[in-house]
Amino acid sequence: DQATSVPERERLLNFVHNESLQLEAEYRRPTARTRAMRGVALIGMKRHAEAIEALLGSLELRPERHGPHTNLGVAYLRVGDLDAAQHHLEHALRLRPFAWNTKYTFAQLEQARGNFAKAYEWAEQVPTEGHAGQAWKQPHLVGLIAIAEASLLRADAEASRAAAQRAIAAFDQALAVMPNSQRLKRLRQIAVALQAQSLQIALVEYAKLLLDEP
Repeated sequence: DQATSVPERERLLNFVHNESLQLEAEYRRPTARTRAMRGVALIGMKRHAEAIEALLGSLELRPERHGPHTNLGVAYLRVGDLDAAQHHLEHALRLRPFAWNTKYTFAQLEQARGNFAKAYEWAEQVPTEGHAGQAWKQPHLVGLIAIAEASLLRADAEASRAAAQRAIAAFDQALAVMPNSQRLKRLRQIAVALQAQSLQIALVEYAKLLLDEP
């Protein structure tokens, strides 16, 4: 689904991580940029506690940088510290109110809290045009929120089916841009199963999705 394969992505993350250390050795000191670089690489490696340390170090040197605040929002969200994530995302938006990636992460934060209405509000502020693949990323985000909502509302069959239908429509939109994406196809199948109230099938498809993850 991405432009690079899993091994290539891992190679690039390791390169960025190691490059940040080499640059600090050359400079004989850490810089806000090298710590921010390392933080991004560590998030990609799923070493979130280390990423938080690096990104906080970046902000100690240059407190008003948008990138480290947004990436701290991501890292804190991944470790489950939602209040810290919100703090840094709010700071990031004050610095760059137009930044789509910060709004994207805010949608994920509200989804994690179960605030689906607010999650959709943030997701709808993410543009569907841009060089970073927003044309498929935005509907993919909406679909993920809708799957989570459909799963949580299973006791209310009508509401659950409506959320699942929203997910199907969103993944159809994303697949129109990325028709060969196996991940998007798998997610759509999960939504279809949830709409049909077929939890067992949805769980099987979810397990297959996890097996596909790097």
